[in-house]
Amino acid sequence: MTPTTGLILSGGGARAAYQVGVLAGIADLLPAGAANPFPVIVGTSAGAINAVKLASGATRFAESVQQLTHFWQNFRSHLVLQRLARRHSPGQPILRPQPAWARQPGAGGAVGQPAIARAAARAPEP
Repeated sequence: MTPTTGLILSGGGARAAYQVGVLAGIADLLPAGAANPFPVIVGTSAGAINAVKLASGATRFAESVQQLTHFWQNFRSHLVLQRLARRHSPGQPILRPQPAWARQPGAGGAVGQPAIARAAARAPEP
């Protein structure tokens, strides 16, 4: 059996943006128009955003990396929280509680209320 090279992208917003810098370096080393060199791609949280984009553009690696670069250069977390705050009813949590199955470790969640839900619930009003 031949070994398979995989790409594992961890979570964390800033870390995901740094990942794109490394991916851009890899894209520079590949021939123009090369496909994604990673047959297996996995990601968690913000790293999953990168993983999905790379997988969806598997035949155009450099183009996918350029699009990710544009996304992370223009991403502003305060705008996400402002949009969430505008959509919720006063006195109600911004994010709805997850169903029990989504909080189980096997489903990619953690037991208990996620930290982002607690943080978003305390987000300042616009």
